[in-house]
Amino acid sequence: MLPAQHQQFSGQISQHLTQHPWWASAPQVFTYVSIQGEPDLEPLRAQYPEKIWGLPRRRGQALTWHRWQVGTPLTQGTLPEPLPDALVLTPQPGDLLLMPALAYDQRGYRLGYGAGYFDRLLAQPEWQAVYRVGIIFQEFLLPVLPREPWDQAVQAVCTEQGWWTITPPG
Repeated sequence: MLPAQHQQFSGQISQHLTQHPWWASAPQVFTYVSIQGEPDLEPLRAQYPEKIWGLPRRRGQALTWHRWQVGTPLTQGTLPEPLPDALVLTPQPGDLLLMPALAYDQRGYRLGYGAGYFDRLLAQPEWQAVYRVGIIFQEFLLPVLPREPWDQAVQAVCTEQGWWTITPPG
C-alpha cells in the first residue's frame, strides 16, 4: 500500500470509529502503536485528548495497559511502549479495546503475529465487559480464518469501509 493510501484509509477508519455510539460513551480507549503497515490511529489520539488512552507494555507473556497522553515519550524497542513508570490502567465496563491484526474474519477471529498476547488478555474476566473492536484494512477482512480453541473473537471490526458488528454488546 502506498503511504498516501495508507494515510487516507487510516483516516477513514478513524472517522468510522468516532461516528459510532460506542466511541462517544467510552471513557477509556485501549489501543496500539502502528507497526508493520497496521492502520495508524495516532492522529486520533491527538484529536481526542479528553479520552483516557491506554497503550500496552509486554510483561512476560502478558500485556499491561498504561496511560498515555499526547507528547509522552515511548520506549524505542522492538515495539514502542509506554515508559515503565506510566500509570497502569484497569479496564472498566464500557471501555473500548482497538486491536490490530494481520487479518480478521467475518466471525471476529484474528490472525495475529503468533504470540497470543491478545487471546490471553481477552480470556481474563476483567476484559469481558470491554467492547473489543478489530482494526484492519478491508482487504484483510476475510470470510474465514483457521481457529484454535483458545482464540478469542472481537465484537466488531472497523475498516476504511465501515463498522461491522459481529456480536452485540452485553
